[in-house]
Amino acid sequence: LPLIRAVSFEGLRLTCPRLLYNEMETRPGNFLDFNRLLSDLNRIFNTGLFENVNYRLEFPSQDWVNIIIELKEKAYGFYSLGLRYDNDDNVGLGIEVGQGNLGGSGASIRGVIHWGNPNEYRLGFTGTRLFRLPFGYRLDAFWRSLDRSYYTSGKWQAEYNTIIRGGVAEAGYILGRDAYFNIGLEAYEASYQMPSLTIFDSTPSNEWVIGPTFLIEFNNFNDLFLPSRGLKYHLAGSLASRKFKASQDFLKADFAFERIAPFTSWLLLRYGIEFGMAWGELAWAEFFHSGGENLVGFAKNEFTTKQKLIFRLGADFKLFQLFNRDDYPFYLQFFSNVSSFQKLNQLMGNLPIDSVLNLGIGIGVKTNTPIGPFQFILGIADLAKQAPVPTTRVNVTVSVGRDFRYSRD
Repeated sequence: LPLIRAVSFEGLRLTCPRLLYNEMETRPGNFLDFNRLLSDLNRIFNTGLFENVNYRLEFPSQDWVNIIIELKEKAYGFYSLGLRYDNDDNVGLGIEVGQGNLGGSGASIRGVIHWGNPNEYRLGFTGTRLFRLPFGYRLDAFWRSLDRSYYTSGKWQAEYNTIIRGGVAEAGYILGRDAYFNIGLEAYEASYQMPSLTIFDSTPSNEWVIGPTFLIEFNNFNDLFLPSRGLKYHLAGSLASRKFKASQDFLKADFAFERIAPFTSWLLLRYGIEFGMAWGELAWAEFFHSGGENLVGFAKNEFTTKQKLIFRLGADFKLFQLFNRDDYPFYLQFFSNVSSFQKLNQLMGNLPIDSVLNLGIGIGVKTNTPIGPFQFILGIADLAKQAPVPTTRVNVTVSVGRDFRYSRD
């Protein structure tokens, strides 16, 4: 193999060449190694700065080679839009605008507005490299207002509002094509506007949550909004401590797994699990919220808890394609979920099974529209419950459109 005489880049308009040299292990003076070169090209593509990455070789002599990396930069001004309606939060509209590759550094600045529930404003700064380390980073400041309902034993009690203002600093690393992890530090103040009810007497008017966070996520769904196959899971953790000037000490962990498996060309099987636990004095803003689309049969936010365990199983039958288009499948859906929000020692105790488990089933339809997926679900909850807990009840969920990616419940 020839020796490398020079490595150069073609097609750069804004990006600083030094940023790309830092991604490469292929160096002048080394022998040409195609496996190493292809790994370098993958790392350059994963910076997210380029539409196309290729290379060519030029031989000034028999023993030497010049490597030219051919690049096509992305358009660095960007925007995105999300519009969604559901029968719980009504209309939500999200807008993101930003400028990428600032000064050729690979960094981006972006602003985000989401109107609806929640109302949210964010200003963020992201980059593809933290100093000379192979980590991306994100700095975000945010303000958020969210309305929620509170239930006890399946009965609606009141609405309340949470206002959150703060910031987050994260560093992350891409693990192949479909996975990444982040570690960071989050600090925010949560203020609560509660109705005058006894159940809220012990809730403070505001709390500070400050501490480290961790997230690892894998997602190889074949479509972001209407997937027909793939696997998705995430593991998240957060720690708050009075040593960081937080209001409480707590540790929180959350795991979720979902699989969509095509059984035939017209039948999809869906199954998944969610598990969450907290130790210590959990801040009210960090409680788990379950119900609605993520717990069929139950009202949105029906369960506000410090722990959760949810199993899901369902099937989608493809009946036809709207307008004879492959991207407009029409599915008849069946849902089932079993959940518990008790502590583990209570689950393993001698309590009656219907007092610790919640069963929901449902039927629905799902298809695509020009503004995003449409879904209708008719769910039935608490089939096996006996008095004095709530009797069997029905909940309907209707949604259309795409969730804006910065909003989270």
